This record gives sequence, structure tokens and C-alpha cells, in this order.
Amino acid sequence: MAQILRGEVWLVDLNPVRGREQAGIRPSLIISVDRFNQSAAALAICLPITSKDKKMPFHVSLIPPEGGLNVKSFIKC
Repeated sequence: MAQILRGEVWLVDLNPVRGREQAGIRPSLIISVDRFNQSAAALAICLPITSKDKKMPFHVSLIPPEGGLNVKSFIKC
């Protein structure tokens, strides 16, 4: 398995979902510490990224090529 590091952007399958959660395969920012990411449980904590600007105060913008993205995007914090 590839090494997942804090601060990287990975494509993550967010399915299955309940209610109005973000769904599908999406770029996501890894925010958990590396030691946690490399544990035997193979878990990481991430924040989904969207290309839709909903003018939310808790969205953080990413300007390409930041995060390896091709379009202006927003981290859903």
C-alpha cells in the first residue's frame, strides 16, 4: 500500500453515505498525522474537496496547481 502523508491530496471513495454527506470518488486533503496514517488499521482522516464555490466561510480555496488539481477548488473544512 502507498504511504499516505499529511498534507497530500488523494482521491478517496466517500461511499456509502447517509443523508446529505459528500458522496462519490473525490479529491480529499489528508489532515491526520503521519503516525496515525501508517498504523495497522490503515486509516486516515481527510477533508473532501469540491470545485463548487458556495461562498461558505469554512471553505478554504486551492488555486491550481496546488494539490495537483486542475481547477480552482475548495476544501470543505
